[in-house]
Amino acid sequence: MSASMDEGPHRHIDELVLTTDGHEASLTVSDDGVGITPGGRRSGLRNMAERAEQLGGRFEVSSPDRGGTLLAWWVPLPVE
Repeated sequence: MSASMDEGPHRHIDELVLTTDGHEASLTVSDDGVGITPGGRRSGLRNMAERAEQLGGRFEVSSPDRGGTLLAWWVPLPVE
């Protein structure tokens, strides 16, 4: 998490949520900082997106209207 939170000014992690539905795991992390500039993909965020893609998942970054930054990952769970 430290790499994700080093990307810009922030105060602290606001919320961290990990969920599964049997087919997919998702992780969301939000902070209460200043947000992120659209298109401002830095290497740490790019690396997180590449890792999610390698696992067959996806990664998104957004700045909610309330402020701060929201990082979200989804990866498929192995089929048994």
